[in-house]
Amino acid sequence: MILINKKFQKMFSTMLLYPNVIGLGIVCVMLILFLQAVGYAQPQINLSADKSEISVGENLTLKLKLKWQKSENNDILVTKITQPEIEFLEKKGSKQAVNAQFTDNKVIAERVIDYFYVGKQKGEGQISPAIIEYVFKHNLVDKQIIKSDALNLKVISRVNGIAKKILSAIGFLSLTGLFLFLFFFVKKYLLMKAKNKLKIPEQNLEKEFLAKMQDLYQYFVRAEERDYCAKLTQALSDYLEQKYSAESDRNTEAANTVPELLVKIFQQWKDLNEKSAFAGYKPSKDEIQMLVRKTKKYFKEF
Repeated sequence: MILINKKFQKMFSTMLLYPNVIGLGIVCVMLILFLQAVGYAQPQINLSADKSEISVGENLTLKLKLKWQKSENNDILVTKITQPEIEFLEKKGSKQAVNAQFTDNKVIAERVIDYFYVGKQKGEGQISPAIIEYVFKHNLVDKQIIKSDALNLKVISRVNGIAKKILSAIGFLSLTGLFLFLFFFVKKYLLMKAKNKLKIPEQNLEKEFLAKMQDLYQYFVRAEERDYCAKLTQALSDYLEQKYSAESDRNTEAANTVPELLVKIFQQWKDLNEKSAFAGYKPSKDEIQMLVRKTKKYFKEF
């Protein structure tokens, strides 16, 4: 400090003799003060916990970090570390490591200490700050002290801790189940929507045939039994052609898929039509109505 004061005295004397260099002198003074402050910068300390709430018997880890810029004028020597503690915790041990890294033309040193605890009893309060006492290596006389922040901690009973873990697991599983349900539901909905867009409406041949029967019934009402039998037989033949003949072209066994009852109904209409057309037979209304009821009953089952 004496050396610096002499420099200041000489600088001020020069500024008085040469007023033009006053501005330059002020800049020099500020630069010296800045370099002095940087040269003796305080280390940085940080204390953190992996949990803010534990149960009795549960482990807790506190991490203490001391970081400083290491240089010829700024290296430190730690003389004492006061470990953070609280009455609700039991100490189990610690481990530490020291490392350094080169950043922005500076060497940054870091000392990391992990403290291990276990919950001892129920309670709530603050973990005391970690206290580090150190000296600069260029000045072993002036002791420096730095403190971390205190941390809040809550220790609950073992039963409550287990219950919380179970509820947490149930909540997680519920959310997972809900997510999966929504995922598959949305997926199914989108697939159905896409399928409906691409789906070509199927032709309902049975309903079309019943509608055709209804239209042809006017011939029966007008007592035109022969025309009625001929047209209805043709309509039934067209239905069989559309329903089964296309499959028969691709599969020789498709003809066997025609229901036996439908074959009998068609044969009865065919016989009645041939008798009416070629043998001069005039079917009675009861005979026709009985066959109509049988045909409608078959097709309405669809």
